[in-house]
Amino acid sequence: MAAEERARLLEFAMDNAADGMVIGLPAPGRHIIYVNDAFCRMTGYQREEVLGRTPDFLDGSETDMVEVTRMREAADAARPYLTETVAYRKDGSTFQMEHDVVTLCDGDGQVAYWYSVVRDVTERTRLQQRLVFQALHDALTGLPNRLLLADRLQQAILASQRGGGPVALFFMDLDGFKNVNDTYGHLAGDELLHELGQRLRTVVRESDTVSRIGGDEFALLLPGCGIEPARRAGEKILRTFARPFQVEGREVPIQASLGVAVCPEHGEDTGLLMRRADSAMYQAKAAKSGLQIFNDLSPRLV
Repeated sequence: MAAEERARLLEFAMDNAADGMVIGLPAPGRHIIYVNDAFCRMTGYQREEVLGRTPDFLDGSETDMVEVTRMREAADAARPYLTETVAYRKDGSTFQMEHDVVTLCDGDGQVAYWYSVVRDVTERTRLQQRLVFQALHDALTGLPNRLLLADRLQQAILASQRGGGPVALFFMDLDGFKNVNDTYGHLAGDELLHELGQRLRTVVRESDTVSRIGGDEFALLLPGCGIEPARRAGEKILRTFARPFQVEGREVPIQASLGVAVCPEHGEDTGLLMRRADSAMYQAKAAKSGLQIFNDLSPRLV
């Protein structure tokens, strides 16, 4: 096959490829010398609007410029690089662009051209984000689940050990919730749990974590909160139950039992703090006291 015919076939294949393709010159200019139709469709730019420009016209305020710099440094060093960044179309809308960058070097080993295959991976990224969210959050309330709570507790403990102050962990169980399910049905019970999750969010700080850890059990993580502040926070949380919940248009009174363990006083281990907060909660339930701070002298607590 003649070289001219081969070149025409290669150009035809690139022009009709499903992925966007971009070829450019190396630093310092990095000017684009070729884009295919898929790239134009993806970005909204005509070919003549792109040729001769540097790739930074795709960047904007949401673009991770640190990652862009890494990608350019890899190209300058003739290293392949695969990454994703937020890119901007001509109309100003954004999408998640995957860049698969390789380089072509001349006989002296210097970069002569860079070549990038680009893809719109917005839907894939959204799906990944949804899957991650579902893995770390309760489906009913949208609150962090036990797995995410444990991770945040571990981070809070590490911060405390570096001088970040104490950490309070609350475990909470509803008293009489089974009666709600038995009387009104499980859908009504779900409605109550969802409302409770919203209420709890209003009584803590933005930096705190409200978690549903299963059934009618919730947990709250309050970084920077010692024993006495935790006691006051617990009393505030319990006051949220003074107002009855609305279930199918009816007012339903619900109470709660709250147990608290504080790092470092009651331990500096994630599992230990969770067990001690849980044990304190069961002691509060047994004593009908509403709130119990962990007491390591009690033989009932572990």
